[in-house]
Amino acid sequence: MKRQLIILASSSLHSQQLQEGLDLALVLAVMDQAPAVALIDTAVHLLSLPAEVAQGRRHLGKLLASLPLYGISELFVQAPIVSPPWRVIDSEGLTALVQSYEEVSLW
Repeated sequence: MKRQLIILASSSLHSQQLQEGLDLALVLAVMDQAPAVALIDTAVHLLSLPAEVAQGRRHLGKLLASLPLYGISELFVQAPIVSPPWRVIDSEGLTALVQSYEEVSLW
């Protein structure tokens, strides 16, 4: 089983691209291949989305909060302050993280 890293970095917090990246993480987790997930750039703001979202849309912040329930425990964010289970990484840490995984996808 290859170690996989999913990086969420989309410029729009409600983009289809972010949704697909999260869906990929959940599918992999269900198949017992729990990937690591990293939030960078604008995607960092997913951790502070308001409780309400437009009708018919999934709440991406709530999906992120549910990742540990699916066995996804390697969670990284490029932000100054976060709370567990997220771990802070800087640019150098992100570079090292990318190099330590066999497969990396950017969403």
